[in-house]
Amino acid sequence: MNEFLESVKQKALHYIENIDNRKVFPSHEAINNLSLFNEPMPEKPTEPNKTIDFLNKYGRVASVASTGGRYFGFVIGGVVPAALGASWLASTWDQNAGIWVASPIASKIEDVTLNWLKELLRLPKSSEGALVTGTTMANFVALSAARNKLLKDSGWDIDEKGLYEAPPIKIIVGKEVHTTIYKAIKMLGLGNQNIITAPVDDQGAIRTEYYFVICTL
Repeated sequence: MNEFLESVKQKALHYIENIDNRKVFPSHEAINNLSLFNEPMPEKPTEPNKTIDFLNKYGRVASVASTGGRYFGFVIGGVVPAALGASWLASTWDQNAGIWVASPIASKIEDVTLNWLKELLRLPKSSEGALVTGTTMANFVALSAARNKLLKDSGWDIDEKGLYEAPPIKIIVGKEVHTTIYKAIKMLGLGNQNIITAPVDDQGAIRTEYYFVICTL
């Protein structure tokens, strides 16, 4: 195991140390070679070094160099040493972070992270939250909570009655709203026809004077 992990470490270091010497996006040859991954599912285990060597040879060159200093694409940050090391440990520990009894350390880190976010955003200490998989799911969870709260305040039990014949809900979004909001609205069964699009200022924020007008509709 020591020899194997040392080999993986050296491959990872080589990737990091040479990230600035390659193009940000993979070459046509690297992308075409991804077809080599199209193989039948093996019936027996593959020797670990063989698997890693294959990934390193064909996967490494087909990656986007988003961790390098010349990447200016999506909102993707480069890896920092502490995050990389923590990621290695997390993979080694192989925890199920869903509930406390499955992983006390994962639950504790989530609590600390949420407390830091509350402090950073100056939210009340009584605020609650959860870590999710990404932007789409974060918007989905937030809109779901808002939907359930509004329906509950209207006397509608969504758990028992569902959305059929439920009181209508209007969703106000800014003109520059992220596409994941529309996806979450569809997944929650709220419907595009219930979306009200409001004009925004040069920073993308909803213009307050318009906001107060549509809130009275």
